[in-house]
Amino acid sequence: MVSMSDEPGTEYNPSEDSDSSIESVIEAGQREPSKRVWKPTVFYQCQNVHNEQREPITYAEAMMRSDSTKWKETIDREIQTLEENNTWETCDVPENQKVVSSKWVFRIKRDDQDFPKYKARLVARGFEQDSILDLNDCYAPVAKLSTVRLFVVIATKLN
Repeated sequence: MVSMSDEPGTEYNPSEDSDSSIESVIEAGQREPSKRVWKPTVFYQCQNVHNEQREPITYAEAMMRSDSTKWKETIDREIQTLEENNTWETCDVPENQKVVSSKWVFRIKRDDQDFPKYKARLVARGFEQDSILDLNDCYAPVAKLSTVRLFVVIATKLN
């Protein structure tokens, strides 16, 4: 056991029956120091290898690749789909208002025959919008199919 004097100005003196071993440290509620040897994490980077199988990150990168014609067709198809669905309206930017920018996301999907299918999506960069002012204008309710089925069952039971 550890004995301490309650008098101010006295030093800590362990009693003779206690040893300063690990058991006393564990009894006092402290953990034994780790004996693990810590090694730094090593990351290997290879900057000079270009892989055509990797999806492009930016629009400029997609247009500089050998398969840029396929990416251009995919982008044109996506823009046509967005315009057909009336996704946006062209308007002037109001003064003192911040516009949320957009970004192209590119993916190469492969089926069982390893035939690549090029996908491009135009996404809004929502993290740029002001969370206090803009949240009321962008609310889009989403429901799970199981929730919709539940409401249909309740409606049919109650007529």
